[in-house]
Amino acid sequence: MRAPSLLLLISSPLIRTAGQICAKAGALRAETTGQPFQVLLAASYFLLLLRGVIWIFVLRAFDLKLAYSVMALSYTAVLAAGYVLFGEAVGVLDVTGALLITAGVGCIGFGESWLKEQRL
Repeated sequence: MRAPSLLLLISSPLIRTAGQICAKAGALRAETTGQPFQVLLAASYFLLLLRGVIWIFVLRAFDLKLAYSVMALSYTAVLAAGYVLFGEAVGVLDVTGALLITAGVGCIGFGESWLKEQRL
């Protein structure tokens, strides 16, 4: 696995998360100002388009099961961003779900190599 490919793999859920943050902030601002077009909403569309382009390169470099499981980390990141940036409520089940997603990504990403090392 080359470093540029790994960087693309990691950047994809981060860009997706940034796009969702911009969309939420833009929607809130549109609601308070009454103006439907917001720079933040335009930024969110740009980020999601950029993520789509990066996704093509990720799919070329990685198995789909690994690429898509890493993309699932954006759910955890969006949960944390909603709590930190927007004061959204996060409960025990939300945190449990985020931990399960993260553990699942770890199992998919490292599971086979770990099993081979353990000779299972």
